[in-house]
Amino acid sequence: MRKFTRCLALLLLTSACNEAPKLDMQFFLENESAVMPVLVEGNTNSKTFVIMVHGGPGGSSITSYHASRLMEGLLDEFAFVYYDQRCAGTSQGNCDPHRLTIEKFVGDLDQLITLIHYHYGDDVSIFLHGHSWGSSLSMAYAIAHPENSLKGIILLAGPHNFRLTNREAKQSILGFGKRMIDLGIQTDSWRSLMAEVKDQDPNTLDGLMAINEAANATNAVLIKMDSIQTLLPDVHIRSGITGIIPGFLAKLGEDFQMELLDMDYSDQLPNLQIPVAMYAGRYDFVIPPSVVTDAYERLTTPNADFYVFEKSGHSPIFSENTLYMERLKDFVLLHR
Repeated sequence: MRKFTRCLALLLLTSACNEAPKLDMQFFLENESAVMPVLVEGNTNSKTFVIMVHGGPGGSSITSYHASRLMEGLLDEFAFVYYDQRCAGTSQGNCDPHRLTIEKFVGDLDQLITLIHYHYGDDVSIFLHGHSWGSSLSMAYAIAHPENSLKGIILLAGPHNFRLTNREAKQSILGFGKRMIDLGIQTDSWRSLMAEVKDQDPNTLDGLMAINEAANATNAVLIKMDSIQTLLPDVHIRSGITGIIPGFLAKLGEDFQMELLDMDYSDQLPNLQIPVAMYAGRYDFVIPPSVVTDAYERLTTPNADFYVFEKSGHSPIFSENTLYMERLKDFVLLHR
């Protein structure tokens, strides 16, 4: 049984900001023993809402997107909804990580969408914006609820097939690393990263974690090479924005671990007929552009957008924020 609770006092992790952005609404969503904080800010009169679905599993939409004021330039255009998923961020309740399933996450998102309609009307336009695991969850929701009135989904660096992602990440590190060593660029760093993944089996959980950890470590090396832009100044970001939360997957039940490893929406993507945007970073070794390309080429919807950010790794929303906001704005305004 679901319960919607309006909250008058919600702890906001915005210590990096001198003045917190004005919020339209703050509340908790309670569903199946999990209590998830929800913040809404921006132009709610636009009747257009973008739900920010964070990565991880185990990240935080509130600390990663809201506290960093990433969406500030678009708050006059439409509204953004930030929520922390069950067992993640500032969520509360009796959440047992050993009993998590993708279906539970999809159910929470469905309740959140119902809640937005409840507060703002049945005539609102709702988009999902997923990043990394959040993109996978957004895909899962759209596939499970084809009857839903979503106006579109924006999928940033999202894996539709985890085993494919692991294989591509490993090969990308090995191939790019060899080229850099041949050119004499950051040779020690690339040798170390290549050694970390060389003997890893991408079809195992241990391999997934080791490859993901090495892929995340490429970010610092690429910044030194000036291949990607640094993250926005004064932005305090949890490690979860860039990939699987270190140590979080190990706390999950084996069934959910295997469900993630076996996740593959390749055959379902052609069934999506709502507008879909798929974005990637040129130097993303966590979810390589080849993975996003594979997903995009499976789409049959006539309203599909694809773009690769040339100066980014796994998080173009941070590293190329101005350009990213322009593309996001154009997509939402076109399809709302």
